[in-house]
Amino acid sequence: MVAKQELKLQCNAITKKGTRCKWNALPNEKVCHVHIKMQNVSKDLARRNSKPMGLFNLKSKDMQQESRNRKEEGIGNIYVYTYGHMLHKTPTQTPYLHLAMPTKNNWLDKSKTLPFDTSENILIKVGYTRKRPEVRVKEWKEQCGHSDFVLLHPGSLVPQYGRKKSANSDEIFGLRKLFQKLTVADKSIDTHRLGQFNSQVSVKMNLTGRRYKHLNEEKTCFVTTNPYQVEQNIHRILRQKFGTGKLYCEGCMKKRLDLNNRLVASIGVHTEWFLIPRNHLSFLWDIIESQCSSPRKTSTLMIF
Repeated sequence: MVAKQELKLQCNAITKKGTRCKWNALPNEKVCHVHIKMQNVSKDLARRNSKPMGLFNLKSKDMQQESRNRKEEGIGNIYVYTYGHMLHKTPTQTPYLHLAMPTKNNWLDKSKTLPFDTSENILIKVGYTRKRPEVRVKEWKEQCGHSDFVLLHPGSLVPQYGRKKSANSDEIFGLRKLFQKLTVADKSIDTHRLGQFNSQVSVKMNLTGRRYKHLNEEKTCFVTTNPYQVEQNIHRILRQKFGTGKLYCEGCMKKRLDLNNRLVASIGVHTEWFLIPRNHLSFLWDIIESQCSSPRKTSTLMIF
């Protein structure tokens, strides 16, 4: 008597590479032993997120304070970086940096975005690290893929372009009143190279001659105690003065399986980017120097 051979079905799940899994499905299941575990983890996370915040979901005040103390221990560096093309001698647009209005789900329609205008403002990020700032910026560049990040410091040559504004430039970009959101799109999506502006500019370098006692020996970052608190104070002051925005980075996009074993993409979001007028950079260095001098104070500046 010949035993009835069990029919084996291929797993229905999709791999990270976007292809169908080659493992056999478990008996009475549609997925293999690997993806059944992923499915259970996803369902468990969904159940946790659906529950109201309770006593066991919240960190205790002691745990929060302990975490804050660990961040504040020791000496660290406050560093600033920007995009390399924003330091060109002439105003330059790129095909991968666009302005966009905010959306509820953080997904952006590229057809409704506008190229970022670098003629009057510069986009900067302020962070803290216990590493050398050059190393940290290199890590950001590697993570984001196509981003041309460069260190910015008081000795940097930052051009001020003497370009006449168009009548509706503020209405189009809203840079003065509202810095909403930015998107870094994949270069392969937009093959049209926007190139440089065809306007006449007179370049004036924004190079401060002031001396800052908290600059490191290489003069590339500011050294301070409690760098985390200093960074938070700087962010708060910059938000009050200039507003803040998010950078949507496709270089940091991650893919994951949803509850239906479909491969979905989650775009990377970088927070606390600041849009600063090119002629206000000395104000930025003064803020950093001031906060490095009194890291535990949360002094406020008069905003005009």
